Amino acid sequence: MRLWVLRNRLRALFGLAPVPPRRGEPVPPVPRVEPSLGRTLPGALVRLAPAAVVPAVAALAGCRDGWWVLAGVAAVAVVGWPRQPVVMTYLAVAALWLVGDGDALLADPTTGSVPGVARVAGLVLAVHVLLVATTLAAHVEWGSLVEVAVLVRAARGALAAQAVAQSAVLLVAWVRAGIVGRLDVLRGVAVLAVVAAALVAVPREWFERRPRPPRD
Repeated sequence: MRLWVLRNRLRALFGLAPVPPRRGEPVPPVPRVEPSLGRTLPGALVRLAPAAVVPAVAALAGCRDGWWVLAGVAAVAVVGWPRQPVVMTYLAVAALWLVGDGDALLADPTTGSVPGVARVAGLVLAVHVLLVATTLAAHVEWGSLVEVAVLVRAARGALAAQAVAQSAVLLVAWVRAGIVGRLDVLRGVAVLAVVAAALVAVPREWFERRPRPPRD
């Protein structure tokens, strides 16, 4: 190793600029690194994703009138500062909207159904998507690229929790509708929810057949 190369490496450790070689000395080629990526999406799209979910949370929570201005401010805030305290503050306000809008899981005394179950299920999904999108956006730069496989892995990891949450919403709706007495139906739904959550939570590698080593 030439002396000036070693000197430049030492200067790089201290954050100093490299010095050129002396006249007549060959300059080594700059190593070229080309990372191999799969399908990618622009980092700006990932950073803007939380802002697209904020209005959905507001609509499902019962935001009305002038409160939409606050929802717009929250959309800008989660894009500029994708941090958990910011999104949790917005979700606390959304919870107040939901409480102020009345009992969303109230059963209809005439039909016995729960009309608001779809709305609550959608709100649970939107809140979960907002949390996951904000967490991803916090680790992505505007000019970077994000592999689609990373987003798929994050979505797959959230499916287990979402299956349990949606099952809980459905169970509460059935309790309100008076179906809780049908224990056979409840047992079947509970078993299906547990099996679905287990299949989603289990790593995909467990189902892949590993190649056997060649025999001597």
